[in-house]
Amino acid sequence: MITDFKKYNHLKRSLHLLFAVTALLFTSCGSEPGYVEEKNLTELEKEEMLRDAVRKFSDGGDHHIVLDSLSLLSSEEIHHFYEKRDYRPFWISVNDTNSLGALMIGVLDSAWTYGLDPSWYYLGHVKELLSAASADENYVTKSEALAKTDIFLTNAFFLHTTFLAEGFIDTARMGVAWKKDSLKINLSDYLGTCSDSNLVKNIFAFEPHNIEYRRLRSALSAWWRSVDMYTDRFEIPDPKKDSTGFWVAAKQSLQKFGYLDSSAALVDSLAVNALKKFQEFHRMDVDGKPGRQSAWALGLSNYDRFLRAALAMEKWRWKQRDSLAFQFRINIPSYELNVLRNDSLIYIARVVTGATDHQTPELRATVRYFTLFPYWNVPHSISTEEILPYVKRDTNYMHKHHYRIFDLKKNEVSISAVNWKKLSKDYFPY
Repeated sequence: MITDFKKYNHLKRSLHLLFAVTALLFTSCGSEPGYVEEKNLTELEKEEMLRDAVRKFSDGGDHHIVLDSLSLLSSEEIHHFYEKRDYRPFWISVNDTNSLGALMIGVLDSAWTYGLDPSWYYLGHVKELLSAASADENYVTKSEALAKTDIFLTNAFFLHTTFLAEGFIDTARMGVAWKKDSLKINLSDYLGTCSDSNLVKNIFAFEPHNIEYRRLRSALSAWWRSVDMYTDRFEIPDPKKDSTGFWVAAKQSLQKFGYLDSSAALVDSLAVNALKKFQEFHRMDVDGKPGRQSAWALGLSNYDRFLRAALAMEKWRWKQRDSLAFQFRINIPSYELNVLRNDSLIYIARVVTGATDHQTPELRATVRYFTLFPYWNVPHSISTEEILPYVKRDTNYMHKHHYRIFDLKKNEVSISAVNWKKLSKDYFPY
């Protein structure tokens, strides 16, 4: 005797569907096994076939769910989610995505904005499944494609919500990780509360809100929409060892980036101008000359650039989110000190930071007091290794940057009175 009414109802529906499909198989003269033409099915019969397909694909047993050779990280949650709703699809109707599914695909399409790659959620495969389903008259295979789509989108919701909040990198193994235990909610139940009106709000509810993260997000959003996210890299020779090879490869890269067209590539002066624009965009010294920095940047793909921005956003997800009323933050790459009150930027000041080979260390601490002093005594290493080379090329450099010079007895010395050419790292009596 069956006393579980849920199982009884499922059995009754399955028997009804079995009889309907059997009858269709007998009446479909010449049809191959496993073929049921959609136009011969009622909406209820299609719903039952769809539900059975969801049941089949959402049960991974003791293993990860693998669909079309793609492993789903949230397998356990997927199973619990569908089991609780009696395997009814969430994102799709009997023919296509419902309004929730369309919203979810839109969210995943814009994942680049948040430093997340849509392919991590198998979005391309989801679109292929939907395209195949729309052209399929056999509802056996169509229902399977739609069921897989629903499960892929559920997996994407679980991952995307967590990635936005807690990040996606496992720092121990340096791979992609789903930090599901970091969010203090039951994700299956949380998804169950979503509707057309709150889906997007729920997905982004745990996203960081600090100003640095928001700035990166805004810049990345504008950037990825303006470029092709290609993965091609260029092998750019060291210009000191192979100047000709550098320019051949550089022209190819500049064409790929859109700084140069094929006809202009034949004119050396136009190639130099294109390199200058490239250098300016990347905040390098704009001289149009081959250099190691230019070679390195020309060799990167746009996807490499995206990953660098993604890692920067990931870093902000890891940082402590205590919203202190008053904060000082140093933005090292932009040489800025930002003063924030209640997470609003109220003051910006220029600061001196270290070069790549003399990096400024990072720290986080509570500032209880600080001392303002009108002079900064430039350390000997910075004076001789970083500033002196500029002064030897242009003695006006000292005036431009408001430097003053003193001898070892702390007497001020006229900048024009110093024989800069004689000074070096080993001889610098100032």
